[in-house]
Amino acid sequence: MNDRYKALNIERLKTLSEEIRDALNNLKEYAVLSDTEIISNKTILNAAKYNFIVAIQAVIDICHHIVARLSGKVPDEYGECFLLLKDLALIDPEYAIRLKSMAGFRNILIHLYHEVDDERVCRHLKNDLGVIEDFLDVIKTIVEKKEKGEEHLP
Repeated sequence: MNDRYKALNIERLKTLSEEIRDALNNLKEYAVLSDTEIISNKTILNAAKYNFIVAIQAVIDICHHIVARLSGKVPDEYGECFLLLKDLALIDPEYAIRLKSMAGFRNILIHLYHEVDDERVCRHLKNDLGVIEDFLDVIKTIVEKKEKGEEHLP
């Protein structure tokens, strides 16, 4: 097996994946509510924002780990990481753009929290949880291939 694949810390990938899964489960509970129910209840709205931050940050952390270990590169910004993951042929270009967009949403939640459009939070809840879920599938495939000792990752 190529030495650079050995460098992947599978336990770290599993731990971060579990954090994503937990946050996604919370987000799914909120996603079934109406926009009005979400926006009018600041506890739910804030919990949704927090769970988005946790999930997206863990996705970014996984991406950075994989990119650093497989390419030796360190992205200049969070969104760039997904483009580098695409360059490693681990995700397709369209999906890389969707993940980059999620990283942008995370940046807004953290750095421009006072300007967050609550309706945008609802849109992400209703339309974009699958983007994060799909990332878990990508990581699951990488972990399984690594654990089986396969030469080539996806």
